Amino acid sequence: MKKPIALLLCLVMCLAALPATAESVVEMDTLTMNDGFTFAVPANWVYRNISDQERQQDHLFLVAFGTEEDLMLICTMEPVQTGVTLAARRDQMLSQTGFCQVEIIINEKGAEVLLFRHEDGMLGGYEFLLNDNTLITFLYGCISDGRPLSDNPFSRNVLDQGANSLCFLEK
Repeated sequence: MKKPIALLLCLVMCLAALPATAESVVEMDTLTMNDGFTFAVPANWVYRNISDQERQQDHLFLVAFGTEEDLMLICTMEPVQTGVTLAARRDQMLSQTGFCQVEIIINEKGAEVLLFRHEDGMLGGYEFLLNDNTLITFLYGCISDGRPLSDNPFSRNVLDQGANSLCFLEK
């Protein structure tokens, strides 16, 4: 009896590790800012206008909703002290409660990116440090039904594509 159960569990684990299917892929647009900072955001999402007051008070940079994917994206740009690193940010997050994943990766473009996920599973994202000591945070969450990101078939695809797109292009 143990062998069939073990085989079934192995099959389930293999299926869970398969890449996202075509139905759970979100089309992304790559944007490049004046300083060469390049990132990808969902192409067909609804983007909300951000007021000057929100930019100044909340450091908002982008707010978007993928109604079909039931996901939201909030981007912030916040100046940090000179010398702050992603490793220091990681250590700060690890010292706080509420995070279950905090790790630094080198993405497909060779850039250092800090990935994080809240322990309740409702929010996750990544951070990137610009050359001018500006911290960019891309925060994702589900918007309507209170499901964790892990239950949304699109979230892994969007997070992977976004984190792997971050880089600086030569001007």
